[in-house]
Amino acid sequence: MSIKGVIFDFGGVIMRTEDRNPRLALAVKYNVPIEVIEELVFRGSSAKMAELGNISAYQHWKVVAQVLGAHEEEIPTIRQQFFSGDRLNWDLIKYIQKLRLNYRTALLSNAFDDLRAELTGVSPAPSAYSISASDHFLDYFDEVIISAEIGLSKPGHQIYQYAAERLKLDIGECVFIDDYLPNVKGALQAGMQAIQFVDTSHVCQDLKTILNNKYSR
Repeated sequence: MSIKGVIFDFGGVIMRTEDRNPRLALAVKYNVPIEVIEELVFRGSSAKMAELGNISAYQHWKVVAQVLGAHEEEIPTIRQQFFSGDRLNWDLIKYIQKLRLNYRTALLSNAFDDLRAELTGVSPAPSAYSISASDHFLDYFDEVIISAEIGLSKPGHQIYQYAAERLKLDIGECVFIDDYLPNVKGALQAGMQAIQFVDTSHVCQDLKTILNNKYSR
C-alpha cells in the first residue's frame, strides 16, 4: 500500500527545545531537578488528564505550581519560562511545505486545550511559544489534531485511526513521525508506518526511503 499521508508530532518535532537554560533556572529557583519539572509538565497525572481534556490546561498548571511550592499568580511566568527555550523547526516546516504538494499532511499532538489558541495567535493569555502571527506554519497541514479536543491520546491505537480518517486515508497509507518512542510503537501497532525523530536530516532521509524516493527534498 503506497503512502499518501504524513503525520507529524508537535512538541519535540515541529517545536524543538533548543535552550534548556530557562528550565534549568526554574529548577534552581524551586529547588527541584529539571527532570522532575519536565516529568510533571508532560507526563504527571494532571498532564495526562489535561491532554485528554478531562481538566483544563490552567488546572494542570495549578497542580504544577502547587508541587513546586509556587503561588497561583506565578503560573503565567512559570509556563512562559518553561517553554521560552522552544523554537519552531523551520528546516522541517519548509520540507513539509514541499511535501504537501504530493501528500496529505497532519499535525497530531498530545496537548492541552489551549494549544490551538496558542498556535493561531488568538490566546487571551501571553503566548508561551516564540510564534509570531506572520509564521503561518499551520498552513502546511491539512489537519491539526489535538488530543484534548477529541479525548484520545497517543500511544492509544484509536487516535492514529482517527488521524487517518481525518485525512480521508486508510491507516496503512500513513506514516507517523514522533520523537517519543512509545508513540512511534503505538503507531506501528495501529497499522501505520512510523519513524522516531532524532534530527531533521535523518527524518527527511527516512521519509524519502519510505516514500520510495518519489519525493526529494
